[in-house]
Amino acid sequence: MLWWLLGSKLKKHRLFWVFLTFSILLHIVLIISFENENKPTQTDEPNDKKTQNIGYVILKKEDIIIKKQKTKTKTKNIDKTENIKQKIKAEENNTKADNKLVLKLSSDSFEKNFKNIDSKTREYLLLYGAEYFSYNDETKKYLKNNLSTIGRITQRYLRYPAISLKTKQSGQNIVEFYIHPNGDISNLKITKKSHFGALDKSSYETIKLAYKDYPTPKEKTKIRIYVKYIYR
Repeated sequence: MLWWLLGSKLKKHRLFWVFLTFSILLHIVLIISFENENKPTQTDEPNDKKTQNIGYVILKKEDIIIKKQKTKTKTKNIDKTENIKQKIKAEENNTKADNKLVLKLSSDSFEKNFKNIDSKTREYLLLYGAEYFSYNDETKKYLKNNLSTIGRITQRYLRYPAISLKTKQSGQNIVEFYIHPNGDISNLKITKKSHFGALDKSSYETIKLAYKDYPTPKEKTKIRIYVKYIYR
């Protein structure tokens, strides 16, 4: 009798209990899923640590590489500077050796063969060094007779640059070129600069104007003279 009464009551409220049970289960599932989503995973933390550690190591390596490269660059610059100094010293030694040879040859040859040579021509011939004595007699004769004239004509055409006058520049450069039998010139260049660009440019432009008045040789001849700028 008791079981029958309970069964009839349960049958009446079966639908209610089904919905109640379903509602409870649904809430439990939602709560669990919500907690899982907000809960930090254990695998994230080690990965972050690994990433940070790797990044730190890479930066250290890059720092070391940069320092090494800077050290190498400094070494290369030092080496280049030393090479330049050695080249300059070698050139100076060669020039001194040539001058000594010229002075010796001048005492032997100039005094014997060119007793009446003027001081200006002698100064120009010294610019050739030992090279002068390798020329044939015709070229030597032309240089001896005309270098002083070429230098005088050049100075006549020379104009002091305005910027050089304003800054009180003085100096001397050496000009070299070839003069041909027809009066043309070629390979014009400044072989020794005066340390002032305006003066060097002026010498270059002066030769291009003055060469038409130079005495012509019988064969192609190298001319080497100095151009002086004296501020007064």
